[in-house]
Amino acid sequence: MKNRICPEDEKLIGYLNGELCDEERVRIEHHISRCSRCLELLIETYEVLKANRKFRIWPEYCLWIRKNRWVLGAFTAFVCSFLMREYFLQFLTICVLMGAKWIFDSKTARLLVMVYDAWRKGDKQETDKLFRKLSRRDKERIF
Repeated sequence: MKNRICPEDEKLIGYLNGELCDEERVRIEHHISRCSRCLELLIETYEVLKANRKFRIWPEYCLWIRKNRWVLGAFTAFVCSFLMREYFLQFLTICVLMGAKWIFDSKTARLLVMVYDAWRKGDKQETDKLFRKLSRRDKERIF
């Protein structure tokens, strides 16, 4: 049965996630060294969280596919244009359209348009700011 001095379940979960300040963390560690109920609850919760982390890969793949859907569609249409020769031109047209959509939908393309507009207006300070933003984006990009 739960003791009155036991920390709340939310605090124990916060401890597992590393969200507590040092003082609270030390207090909970001191408590679980004496309370078998809270220790068991922490162990069970940790095992559930550990099992759930194995399935987090799937949403990451879905997010990657969603971000790159146009280039994946263009690639698929390109491959299909050679596999189904009777529809070669149709698939090639789809490939070009999806590739263009991918290029113009990307944030980098929008940023380049903003750089061009600032350059055309002669705003050197804004152009430099946008170039710095563009170079940071390229450094963050993982291929």
